[in-house]
Amino acid sequence: MENKEKQNFDLPENAFRELKDGEEYEPVMKSGQTYREVSPWSVTWGILMAVLFSQPQPIWD
Repeated sequence: MENKEKQNFDLPENAFRELKDGEEYEPVMKSGQTYREVSPWSVTWGILMAVLFSQPQPIWD
């Protein structure tokens, strides 16, 4: 398995303003690349959120 370093991605400068004529915006997530939708991180957060929000609520009289 390759050792990949975490990369910090900053939004390009033109992400917060209207594009000029002929200028193109290059998104952080490229359309030609495939990204994993399920990872240990997403599964862990999904389980934690399910446990947190599925707890019974107290009934107030």
